[in-house]
Order: sequence, then C-alpha cells, then structure tokens
Amino acid sequence: MTGAAHTESVKFVYSLRKWTGDTDAAFEWFSELPLPSFGGRTAADLVREGRVDAVKGYIERVATGGFA
Repeated sequence: MTGAAHTESVKFVYSLRKWTGDTDAAFEWFSELPLPSFGGRTAADLVREGRVDAVKGYIERVATGGFA
C-alpha cells in the first residue's frame, strides 16, 4: 500500500468508529466487509486501487440512508 493509500485508510477507519463503536470494529468493516456495490471488494481493496472517492461516496450514501 502506498503512503497516500495508507493515510486514506487511517482516515476512513477513524471516521467509521461512529458507526461501528470502536477502532477494531471499524478496521474490520474497512478491511473485511465485502461491498455488494463493488462486486464484493472491500473498502480497503478500493483504496488500494486508487478509488478513494468511490469509498467516500459509498459511506456518504449509506450514512444518509441510501442503499449499499
């Protein structure tokens, strides 16, 4: 993972703590939960692929009551 991807990953995990309750659960969601909208790839997969905006959009969509 590049430095930029690592930085974005840390930001996502930190922001996900509001949903998940703690850092461990946020990291688990980010790195292990398959996202149906992205063919089962995880948020971490997408960040590694350079698709940071896609992850941000997904999180914003779900946070406002949209579908995953």
